[in-house]
Amino acid sequence: MKKCFARFACAVLALALLAAPASALTVPEALELLEERYYFDIPESAYEAGSLDELFQQLGDPYTYYMSREEYEAFLADVEGEVNLVGIGAVIRLTQEGLLVDSVVSGGSAQESGLQTGDLIVAVGGGSALDVAKCIRNRVGSQVSLLAIPTTAGSGSEATHFAVVYKHGVKESVDCGLPDAVLFD
Repeated sequence: MKKCFARFACAVLALALLAAPASALTVPEALELLEERYYFDIPESAYEAGSLDELFQQLGDPYTYYMSREEYEAFLADVEGEVNLVGIGAVIRLTQEGLLVDSVVSGGSAQESGLQTGDLIVAVGGGSALDVAKCIRNRVGSQVSLLAIPTTAGSGSEATHFAVVYKHGVKESVDCGLPDAVLFD
């Protein structure tokens, strides 16, 4: 899962770099974007790069590279109308509150489940994380939508309105309601 997330984060960075203005991206601008969004540490040697090619080569990451405007347009033409995604099909970033959805890929499973730009993912994982998210949503009321994203098989927490919680050291089952949607990868 970590490897998939790392690859997804690298793809997000590549798309962020492609969203730069029509003028050519400079090495300092690319470094700034990398510092903001790149998942891995940036090697010191990257700061000495004289060109974009050299910069991305210094990263040592085959999934992060720069595309010219023409290359990007060709890329979009190739994938237009056909969605073949790894992951849920959303560009996300980590905030203190949770994972903030920056954009949703058209035709992806995130869009199909109703995930929208600006949504906040507060729990991703197995039964315990999903149970906590259901209880939080139940506490703050129905104005909060809950999209459950199970990353393990077995608990089935995403399919039941009950949550297992511990109150004063005693395990009990609490009715917290169902998630609004469930997204499977």
